[in-house]
Amino acid sequence: MARHAIDLEADIQPVTDFRANASSMLDQVKATQRPLILTRRGRGAAVLLDIGAYQALMDELETLRDVQLA
Repeated sequence: MARHAIDLEADIQPVTDFRANASSMLDQVKATQRPLILTRRGRGAAVLLDIGAYQALMDELETLRDVQLA
C-alpha cells in the first residue's frame, strides 16, 4: 500500500463539513489515496479510508499476524 503524507489543510475536516459535502470528500479520498480525518468539537472522531486502502491494511495485518504466529 502506498503511503501518502496527510495534507493538514485538506485532509482534516469537521464532521459537519463532511455531512454537507460527503460526495466530494469521498471523491477526494479516492483521488488522493490519503485518509480523511473527521473531527468533532476540534478533536479527532473518525478516519475515512478508500476501500482499497482499507483492504490493503487488513491484508497487511493478517500477514503480520501469520508471521507472528509462525
